[in-house]
Amino acid sequence: HEIREGRLPFSRSYLRLAEGRILLYGEYDHDQNLMLRIWDPLTNEHLFEDRVLPQFSQNFPYFDSGGQFWYVSSKRELKVVGIESGEVRFRIPFPGDDSTSSIHVFEDRERFYVNLQRSVPPEPAAQSSTEVRDMLIPWTPVRGELFAYDRESGRELWHRQFPACSVISVPEYRLPFLMCLSRRLVQPQRSRSTTMSFEAVDC
Repeated sequence: HEIREGRLPFSRSYLRLAEGRILLYGEYDHDQNLMLRIWDPLTNEHLFEDRVLPQFSQNFPYFDSGGQFWYVSSKRELKVVGIESGEVRFRIPFPGDDSTSSIHVFEDRERFYVNLQRSVPPEPAAQSSTEVRDMLIPWTPVRGELFAYDRESGRELWHRQFPACSVISVPEYRLPFLMCLSRRLVQPQRSRSTTMSFEAVDC
């Protein structure tokens, strides 16, 4: 049996994440632009390399439990990339702007969903609400603008504003609607209480 060893010289590392033998890391170039790279020590090759939009260089990329991450490239494309392969699984023109402060991506069998939060919300919330955090089934937090895209073509299907809520997350299935649960604050004159809210959103 042959043991191979790959060596990776780098400095000023932004991030290091091992997935099996694969290493995802970020490094700033001479112009202080953040480069994301996926390196395979077995072949001593980079499987993926791209530059992050400077607006998000301090808090990207984001990860999920499905072995993938997402970020906004310097060409203003939102990309979802598989960590083990470096394959770009989904890409669209970035739907946000300079006020976008946070991005979250989740999926089902036929769609990708992109949730944007802005440092200056476009509209004030009509009613105060919070996520339901004690559910025993998988869920993902949503607040602000939510975009739905066809995962094959990348075509935008719809988008709308959401209050803070928990969306039941079962990516292995194609659900006919999104199931959104939240706790909403009720403020009568002398007391404060919460009520559970459920909304089914046609996909």
